[in-house]
Amino acid sequence: TLISNPPYCEIFLNGTSTGKYTPAQLQLKPGSYKIVLKKDGFENSKEEKYEVPYSLYGEPNDREDRREFELTKSK
Repeated sequence: TLISNPPYCEIFLNGTSTGKYTPAQLQLKPGSYKIVLKKDGFENSKEEKYEVPYSLYGEPNDREDRREFELTKSK
């Protein structure tokens, strides 16, 4: 789950837009991801690296991983 302040920021994975906006829940396959949030009038969020281990793939999806991002207003 990705949430942000301000809300309704566009979510980018590995430099590509997902077409989704915060708050959002993403279902990711195992692998390594770089997450960045963008919104007009604000600086982009800091890039956050996120790993989905292969050992968790296929397990019941009862585990929620929550990430919070803070964006600063552009000058």
